[in-house]
Amino acid sequence: MVNEKNKKVLRALNQLLSYQLALNLMPFNDSFSAFISYGLKQIDGVEHCKVCLNFTNRPAGDLDNESCRDCNLYEQNCNINTFNCFLLIKGGATVIPVQIANKKFGYISVFTGKDFQPETLSAIKNFSNVIALSIENNLQKAILEKQNKELIEYQNHLEELVKKRTNELEQTNEKLQESEQRFRAIIENSLAGYFYIGGDGIFQYVNKSWLQMHKYNFPDEIIGKHFSITQVGVDIDIAQKNVNELFMGKQIPVGEFSRLCKDGSIGYHIFSCNSVMKGEKIIGIEGFLIDCSDRKQAEIKVHLQNDELLKLNKDKDRFMSILGHDLKNPFNSILGFLDLLNDNIRTYNIEKIEKQIGIISKSAHNIYNLLEDLLIWIRAQEGKVSCKPEPLVFIEIINAVNEELKMSIANKNLTISIHASPEDVVYADRHMLNVVLRNLVSNSIKFTYPGGDIGLYSEIIDSEMLITVSDNGIGIPAEKISVLFDSIELYTTEGTAHEKGTGFGLPICKELIEAQGGKIWVESDPDSFREGKGTKFKFTLPLVPSI
Repeated sequence: MVNEKNKKVLRALNQLLSYQLALNLMPFNDSFSAFISYGLKQIDGVEHCKVCLNFTNRPAGDLDNESCRDCNLYEQNCNINTFNCFLLIKGGATVIPVQIANKKFGYISVFTGKDFQPETLSAIKNFSNVIALSIENNLQKAILEKQNKELIEYQNHLEELVKKRTNELEQTNEKLQESEQRFRAIIENSLAGYFYIGGDGIFQYVNKSWLQMHKYNFPDEIIGKHFSITQVGVDIDIAQKNVNELFMGKQIPVGEFSRLCKDGSIGYHIFSCNSVMKGEKIIGIEGFLIDCSDRKQAEIKVHLQNDELLKLNKDKDRFMSILGHDLKNPFNSILGFLDLLNDNIRTYNIEKIEKQIGIISKSAHNIYNLLEDLLIWIRAQEGKVSCKPEPLVFIEIINAVNEELKMSIANKNLTISIHASPEDVVYADRHMLNVVLRNLVSNSIKFTYPGGDIGLYSEIIDSEMLITVSDNGIGIPAEKISVLFDSIELYTTEGTAHEKGTGFGLPICKELIEAQGGKIWVESDPDSFREGKGTKFKFTLPLVPSI
């Protein structure tokens, strides 16, 4: 419903439209403000009053800030400079500000030639308000469009940057992947073993060469296992120390280390290792191994050969010493008695000749036995002793040795008791067993006082025969028992009748018994050396194998 006030506005608009209006919308800016405030503005070369804009010929200095003398203002208190109202000028001219609140967009100047009615002025004012709102909306729209355009341009710019950066990242990623592939190819085909362990000491990666060096077939066999699985027991503490120092950021020198392989064998390698950093944090350890097992084994072999050469050289010196000492004395005895016989053969009676020939014969047998022992020892050192076991009736071997040594037994008035069954059959090499028994019985004869006893025993225990040679002689000092069978540190001492020995007998016995699959040892009371409790030599040999 149209109220009275709206009717007045409509009438004013109709009246306004009935006029012949000259409407000018001028923007509010510094230039226009200066025109209103300070004087005249040239319009078509004619000066106008700054208020009513009528033509005037007055100088600018005669015009004041409020009006000119020719203007009749309806509102004398209007402040033109701030545009807080509109000017009504009689004669059909007015200036109306276009503004919202204190925000000014410009002004409207109206020229008609007729007087304005209040309703017309009100309509013009409302019209200016509509124009102000329209301008505000257009300005806001322009601002929004500008901002939107700027946002679109910025968005397009960002999209271009993102696209460019994405392309750069993709290219970088491709290069990284290519670099990683090349690195893996180099590592996988490297002859050096490569490994990587994490901060917990667990294997996370190993290459093919590492697997081959440690005799593994697949990575899954070692990945996830602790590094200690590859360490030799005696070196585990050193390995753990090196790992701890690497995780503390310390360097460890390149060195030679041992490794424990999957099959339990031990290899050797040259080892180089360093910490793996992520930022400032150590996250793991990587290292390279260069296999040097062949060289190490060669060094060990050379070392063993050097030791063997030193041993052989020492044995040679001892051998020469034995030959020089132990062969010289018997030959002196033989030569001396032969010279006596040669010089006195016609004067000596038969008893004396027999006695001296007996001495010569004993010395010759001793020399022969010594040479035989030395020959067996030399052949054993060269690995040329061949064992040919056969079933042997043990008591027959004992009787043969007893017969061979009966003169020595008789000279010291010794008795030998044999405790063996004719049914006891041993599986042994005849010559080797004879040499062992002869040496052991000879030792008993040598270290038993005249009138003493020597016993030989055989006993079947499980699948072996235990053989014992015992005497009640001077015994063996406790500190010498451990070296009796040592071929390097020979033990020899004089017998109860000042008999001489070479020290080779017992080491030879040990080698011959072990060559036949048996073992030998000695039992002697620590006090027997002083109390005459004697000694027992025991050794085992296999029985005849069942078919």
